[in-house]
Order: sequence, then structure tokens, then C-alpha cells
Amino acid sequence: MRAAQALGFTAVVACLALLPSVLPSYGLVLATRILIFAILAMSLDLLVGYTGLSSLGHAAFLGYTNLVLSLHRSEECECHHGGQAHEAHDHMKTVQTDQ
Repeated sequence: MRAAQALGFTAVVACLALLPSVLPSYGLVLATRILIFAILAMSLDLLVGYTGLSSLGHAAFLGYTNLVLSLHRSEECECHHGGQAHEAHDHMKTVQTDQ
């Protein structure tokens, strides 16, 4: 039984290692998000289900990570577009107010 579990674990790890070469970029991002939320769910199950402790740290960590990544993405967008995204947004405002 132990050998079958080890073989199954090895097969899962091998499949996960081959995902980047098989999936397109959207599928890879989706698979990564699924794995992140699966790890979050397993850790919450361990903490809340088995020990009976409530955890606000998981939510705080995930929220803080989302905040940092969204700020990083907005700065990255401004760098790549040279502020053109904001100029287009301002142009749309003036078009809407003219009508």
C-alpha cells in the first residue's frame, strides 16, 4: 500500500511539472490559482477542522498579498504604457462630458 501511495504521489508531481509545457498561458495561470486556493483550503481545514482554532491570519495574508500584487500591476501598467492608459481614460471623460 505504501508503494502505491508513493507511485501516485510521484505521478501527480510529474504531471504538475509538465503543466507549463502543455498548457497555454491562461491555463497555466488558472492552474496556479487553483493550486494556491487548494493550499489555502487544506491549511484552513487543518487549522479549523482538526485543531478547532479560528484563523484570521489566512485571510489577512491573502488580502495583503492581493493588495501588493494589484499595486505592483498598476505600476507595471503605467511603465509599459507610458501613461497612455490614463490619457485614454481622460479622453473618454471629455468625450462623455461633451455629449
